[in-house]
Amino acid sequence: LNIINTTLPSEYNANYNKIQLIESIKIKSNILKKINKPNYESFLLLSSLLKSLRLENSTASHKDFWANENLNIYQDAIATFIDNDDIESAFTFAEENKSNLLVQSLNDIEAKSYANIPAELLEKENDLRAKLQFYQKKKFELENSDNIDSTKLIDYFELITTTEFAIDEIVDTLESHYPEYYELKYNEEDLKAADIKNILDDKTAFIEYFVGKDSAYVFTITKDNISVNSLDILSDSTNIFLKYYQSISDPNVSATFLDSHSKSTYKLVLEKALENINSNIQDLIIVPDDILNNLPFELMKNEKDEYLGFKYNIHYQYSGRLWRLLKNRKSFDKKYDFLGYAYNSDNVNYIAERACATMETGNLLCSDKEIQNIATILKDKSLLLKNANKDDILKNASQSRIVHLATHSCLDSENSDYSRIFFNDGYITNIDLQLQTMNADLAVLSACESGYGELIKGEGAMSISKGFFHAGCKSTLVSLWPVDDCSTSEFMGHFYTYLNEGLQKDVALKKAKQTYLETAHPSRTHPYYWAGFILIGDNAAVFGNGGGYLIWVMGFLGLLVFGWCIKKV
Repeated sequence: LNIINTTLPSEYNANYNKIQLIESIKIKSNILKKINKPNYESFLLLSSLLKSLRLENSTASHKDFWANENLNIYQDAIATFIDNDDIESAFTFAEENKSNLLVQSLNDIEAKSYANIPAELLEKENDLRAKLQFYQKKKFELENSDNIDSTKLIDYFELITTTEFAIDEIVDTLESHYPEYYELKYNEEDLKAADIKNILDDKTAFIEYFVGKDSAYVFTITKDNISVNSLDILSDSTNIFLKYYQSISDPNVSATFLDSHSKSTYKLVLEKALENINSNIQDLIIVPDDILNNLPFELMKNEKDEYLGFKYNIHYQYSGRLWRLLKNRKSFDKKYDFLGYAYNSDNVNYIAERACATMETGNLLCSDKEIQNIATILKDKSLLLKNANKDDILKNASQSRIVHLATHSCLDSENSDYSRIFFNDGYITNIDLQLQTMNADLAVLSACESGYGELIKGEGAMSISKGFFHAGCKSTLVSLWPVDDCSTSEFMGHFYTYLNEGLQKDVALKKAKQTYLETAHPSRTHPYYWAGFILIGDNAAVFGNGGGYLIWVMGFLGLLVFGWCIKKV
């Protein structure tokens, strides 16, 4: 047991084999765990090493591997710190295993914008990344074709490998020749509970989940408090969650079935999390994990038979670090307030859902009406694109505060990089979006399952929504199931009415759902028709500062009257 007494280096040689060191520390930690001698320094060093490996590995597949491979490290660290009443350190470890790919991608974009790197060098890197994605897409299409040409498959594999090496060489050049870029890219501060408290106001609670292989926890943070609870959601809960999802996404289930599973899911997931918040709390920020990423919390019912989404304003974050990053990101001046696109197909058949089971997609009966109605609500600075191709839409999206796509989307459950969103002349994939620059305040993906995706440990749901964050969007409004076309059109009218009044996005979303229920035909009041959309990312108002256009007008008129009175005196 000499390894127990081995002093771990506080600073290790950069050329030391980090993977071997990680394995050695894991062995030491496991031995200490068995003899009840937790070693905090081991976990802190492991954290530093894992972060270093994550930042150094350039490919998504490597990052995914490390997130999944070392989930037990985070799980054991969290348990150790909680057992010793150090909830703050436990929270920091939980945060380290959240949406690292997205956070690192956005940090890289920010670093490049401030580091005075020559445009031609950035263009060369972008060209290589475009080639890489082209080869990857061709390889994917070939692998999924009926007749696989093994020679072409090998060619694409070699092209992908060669291009990845070329990208690595450019990245090495950027990091070695532009120290400001290197520092901005890698100087990623850990997120502490105190950082969350500093951002929160006294009416908001931040709720973050960690789901490991053997244990699960929920952290609840308010302006002046942090608490943690263990959750019993790893045994038979998957079946309960699936029934909950079925009860809210299938309009044919009974009200009793819906009520029962809304309450049982609330008890498993939220009851403990909300025990320690006071009655002043109005807003919830939720960072889900694992299967919880694909469930809407708004439809969970408490012991008072209240839907959570009608008691609180709710929005979601992929991680606390991403929330901090989005809060600090500036908004850009735009040519258009609203870009609206409605899918039109050569297929003359109309369909009722914005979903697709094949590559053949039909027209949507209410999508044209949807974007016309929104443009009427917002009035000025709206651009409607009905028959435009995808390149025109993507070009104009970079000049728009809101990008609204009323179309079809298709989830690829086996490879989320190739989940698709459709345009008149084809589609773009998740991986295509990573080369785009939108910087919109809000992307509304008025399509099916745009927020639902493949679950990857440490990254969450790899939905088409994440592609829009990679493209620079500050928030997305997305669906968690195949939504009904015409009820979605009606719902969106309510949402934009409240958004135009200057309300925060999450408040506008809650009010839109309430208004839909109050006005809809009784046959279309099941949650399937109105509850599929959730807000992810920044929840700030798009128009005004949340006080509403009417308040601004009244204030302005008041000043005029006041000035007139002074003049008269």
